[in-house]
Amino acid sequence: MTDQRTLFIHPEESVNPTLDDAIELCRAELERLKVKLEIYRRLKHRRRDQLLKLVISRIDERQMALDQLEAMVIARRAPEEPIH
Repeated sequence: MTDQRTLFIHPEESVNPTLDDAIELCRAELERLKVKLEIYRRLKHRRRDQLLKLVISRIDERQMALDQLEAMVIARRAPEEPIH
């Protein structure tokens, strides 16, 4: 499964409100997909395996998108940090 790291962003430390909103939306989408995955795991349906593969694929896509967004936030903050 994908890495479940999270990046907590304080509103006063916001790099870009739109980017922060995208991160929060992506996180919310991931949580919804995880709930959907649990529901599909309990199904007794002939297409159960297909549905599971589809949801897992979407979870992976969203996690990669979240990782990219978080990397953008880190990259934008990096120049602000003092060099020792």
